[in-house]
Amino acid sequence: MIQEIFLFVILSSIYLLVWIYIQLNKSQIHPAKELSQMKLLKSPTKESSRDAIFAASFNPVHKGHIMLLKAIAKKHQHGDVYAVVGLNPSKHYEVTPEERCQLIKQICQNDNDLKNV
Repeated sequence: MIQEIFLFVILSSIYLLVWIYIQLNKSQIHPAKELSQMKLLKSPTKESSRDAIFAASFNPVHKGHIMLLKAIAKKHQHGDVYAVVGLNPSKHYEVTPEERCQLIKQICQNDNDLKNV
């Protein structure tokens, strides 16, 4: 019974992620604007957390990732922003997750706009 529930939760999560991916690809809106319109990049209020999470595969880290990290860091300047490196076991990555983490750390250390990342 527990295995069936676990499988249902996993499949539901995958379905939701695929649906979001399809919706984003249908629109001609830039992903950063799409996130802003979905209110995912809103400023924190007294009731909300001051911290934020930005998850991506970062394979490779590119200017779009940095642009989004800067926008999130600015919106959450009084908290911490966590860049989370995603890993899909069915994909082949040229760079290990650890190496991608190190690249992100180096970029953030060398950019004053990313002090809280």
